[in-house]
Amino acid sequence: MEDMDGQAAGQLKVFADLLPEQWELVVPLLTRIRVIEGEMLIRQGNRPDCLFVVLKGHFMIHRNEGRCITVNKKGSVLGWFSAFSPDRYTANVTALTDGWVLSVDAGTLRDQIAADPRLEETLLKRIRENISERHSMGAGGAAK
Repeated sequence: MEDMDGQAAGQLKVFADLLPEQWELVVPLLTRIRVIEGEMLIRQGNRPDCLFVVLKGHFMIHRNEGRCITVNKKGSVLGWFSAFSPDRYTANVTALTDGWVLSVDAGTLRDQIAADPRLEETLLKRIRENISERHSMGAGGAAK
């Protein structure tokens, strides 16, 4: 990972509970990517090829019917559904500012999860927490 070592990425909340052998499987899947303001990372309806972990920046998650929420917390997961299903992205994600994300190859991650169900359990726990935080923000009127 360019400019970010595995140890720093491992300290992100989404990866914090991984066992060392699980981390060794996940770290090769991570790519640090610079994003520019206005860049669309995810398009609703497209096949999911990766998920993203926010390192820096502000991102809008928005659905075609108009609902949206802004995410800027380091470690937030975008496109999380792609880790568990090869179906379709359920929302769009657009960068509101320049920033950085970790890209995770979703297909390979799904293969790793199939080989180690404990990996799914660990990641799903953290992703659930991430989603719960977003729902509480939306329920509080901060985003709709």
